[in-house]
Amino acid sequence: MVARVAASSVFPDFRNVNEAADSTVSWRRVTAYRLDEKGSPETEKVKDPSTGKEITRNKEYSFIEDARTKELYWDEPAFVVSMKCAGIALGTPSYTAMYMAWNLAKLPLDTVAIAGTALEKIGSQLKEHKMVDAAATFWKEIVIQLPTQLFTDIWNIVKSPLFALGIEFAAIYGIFDPFRGRALEAKIEQIWQNNVSCKQDFRETQTVDTGSCWRNFVNDATAAKAFYFAWCFQVRGNSSDDKRFKIIRAENVKCC
Repeated sequence: MVARVAASSVFPDFRNVNEAADSTVSWRRVTAYRLDEKGSPETEKVKDPSTGKEITRNKEYSFIEDARTKELYWDEPAFVVSMKCAGIALGTPSYTAMYMAWNLAKLPLDTVAIAGTALEKIGSQLKEHKMVDAAATFWKEIVIQLPTQLFTDIWNIVKSPLFALGIEFAAIYGIFDPFRGRALEAKIEQIWQNNVSCKQDFRETQTVDTGSCWRNFVNDATAAKAFYFAWCFQVRGNSSDDKRFKIIRAENVKCC
């Protein structure tokens, strides 16, 4: 579910609203502007309902905030998160098997991608009589990078059953306490994915056409740094990050 968009107005920053200081408050629904590199809110073009004319306004996003950590999650109803947790609990065994198979398949793909690129570079450097550069490339990419990547792929296979068990417990807990279960699942899965951001998930991989179908496939397969199961559960930011978010409204939310 995409964060909801609402009409824009000018509000003070409610990040430090009194309710957030209350230790009994666990979750808040916050409405925020997402800021660009210059600190300006993202904008959108919409039709003015009163005039029918197209206008530009600041785009508002709604999140569920963990009042303790200030971490932001997609704004979804508790019952929807609960149902997703049930689905995760049922689907984790299949996902784990596919994840292990994927990392097993990546062993030869990573070998081809890293070694092939390195050998092409070394060949080019040797033609230009750059012996020192060729030796440096061989050491960096063949001796260091290739074994490191292969070890990572193997370790991803070995550790999967343990993390899958943690995901199962978090998802089952999330059926009864959806928001907290989502936060637990997200944290466990992030560690499982070697703390790689969900922005580097395979869903976010940008295809670059090299003119070769095989090379395109290898590049796409090795470019993804993560393979999240519950991608939609991941943290979307932190409300205390003044460079990325400006909180304009906040209200306490009961999870269940």
